[in-house]
Amino acid sequence: MISVVEAGIITLHFSVNYGAVLQCLALSETLKKHQIHATVINYYPRYAHYYWEPVKRYSDAIRDAIRSGKSKSATGEDLRKPAVVRCLKSLKYVYKANQEADSYRKKYNAFREFVTKNLLLTEQYEDITEMENLSFDLLISGSDQVWNSNYTDYTFDKVYFLQFGKPEAQRVAYAVSTHMYKSNEDWQEIVQLSKGFERISVRENRICNKLNIAYGRDRATVVLDPSLLLTAIEWSKFEKESHFAENYVLVYCLHERDICSKYVDAYRDEYCLSVIDISLNRLSDKFIWQGDCGPDVFLNLLHNAQVVITDSFHGTAFSIIYNKQFVPIVRKEADTRITDLLELLGLGGMHKSCFEELPYKDIDYTVINDKLDVLRMRSLKFLFEE
Repeated sequence: MISVVEAGIITLHFSVNYGAVLQCLALSETLKKHQIHATVINYYPRYAHYYWEPVKRYSDAIRDAIRSGKSKSATGEDLRKPAVVRCLKSLKYVYKANQEADSYRKKYNAFREFVTKNLLLTEQYEDITEMENLSFDLLISGSDQVWNSNYTDYTFDKVYFLQFGKPEAQRVAYAVSTHMYKSNEDWQEIVQLSKGFERISVRENRICNKLNIAYGRDRATVVLDPSLLLTAIEWSKFEKESHFAENYVLVYCLHERDICSKYVDAYRDEYCLSVIDISLNRLSDKFIWQGDCGPDVFLNLLHNAQVVITDSFHGTAFSIIYNKQFVPIVRKEADTRITDLLELLGLGGMHKSCFEELPYKDIDYTVINDKLDVLRMRSLKFLFEE
């Protein structure tokens, strides 16, 4: 009788972020397709609670609005205004903070429902000391920003370097990311913490090069983000109907609000399309805002969009998976995840860092899909040592 390999995945699955949850699901599904029993290690560190829990996330904002009647950007002139004016302003900020809190709470609940439904989870852990006796045969760190200290309380969290579990377990880093602009000391700390890994892979070429310089040999390799390991047909079974017509532009903006808005307006005016906005924060009251939707509705909205405008890596990845016409916006300091992915697929140079004319021809996915299939095979070969 063949024994079943038990795999434990450690990642940022608790994040209220479409990419974080969907890449975790994709890795889990990929392992299952290869007859590996995949479980997500439900590590929810204490430092993450404040950032993601609805009550903790918005209680301070509402309290400050009540106390001061001002936003964080208030000036001395604001504070010199009459009490009644400051009181009205306070009510305005409280109303806005409450709106944001209600919206986030709805989104948070939609994420928790999706995760509970689609991921097999262990019991919840908050500290590495609780995880010492986990008995997985295979431990996988990744994907996502698990080696980026900006996401782990400004230190390298040893959990994401798999410093727990039985010593004989195989340890693999799959498509991990970190911050490009780290000190030499940071890179050396990563080298020391990752000594126990059998195989290491990352998502970005430049991070791969930096790591290999720090390792002093070609130890790391570049693979696809897990989301790209599944096909559009495979993703469609996780969609939830959104009940919107097909003639819309979808905008998913995290940072570059001005550029995204200009492209949205241009497409809307040129092709008489409506606009659905699933951005982190609402771009305009003129758009249909669905930014509080869960990952299942996110997939459906993106699948059915005519055009996608996004500065998100996973917005870009799913645009490619679903063969969408899209405009990838990249910040001037460059999100290498987006540019590297585009270059791998022969789309280098199509990203925008300022508003330009609309693309004059549609993206031809014939060659792109062939290249994506080849990259999938390479990534699977790394993951399963085929």
